[in-house]
Amino acid sequence: MNAGAGERPDDLLPRTVARAALAIGLAAHDVWLDDESAAMSDLLDASMHALGLHFEV
Repeated sequence: MNAGAGERPDDLLPRTVARAALAIGLAAHDVWLDDESAAMSDLLDASMHALGLHFEV
């Protein structure tokens, strides 16, 4: 987390971001297991992008 944000590692926001990142990694890994020809970096990028789009207003 950004040190200027005033968040401690055990506060809600850093924990939430960390869990979202973990979920993205796990989802990308599941897809990769089904299609090993897919590049993990592309899957991670697409997953992160999709999550960001979901939260756009």
